[in-house]
Amino acid sequence: MIIGMAQKQPAEYLDYNVDFTEWMPEDDEIAEATVTVLPDGELTADTISIMTPIVKFWAAGGVTGKPTSSPSRSRPPMAGSKRTSSKFA
Repeated sequence: MIIGMAQKQPAEYLDYNVDFTEWMPEDDEIAEATVTVLPDGELTADTISIMTPIVKFWAAGGVTGKPTSSPSRSRPPMAGSKRTSSKFA
């Protein structure tokens, strides 16, 4: 499921929020989150912070005009994991 798209220049270091409000019951919390960038090596994602129901990560690098996707996963403590994807162009 793609939940958002964004554009960034390779020199920019920008933060992105993934909001899970729509998919989480009010009393759930996000226990952990990971961000993986595909294809590997061009765009980097780091500094992940969790502010339930929002997961924030920072992205750097990339190649001008080349789309990249950044799947992210969150795991509420008592539930299965939820995968989402953001695309960067």
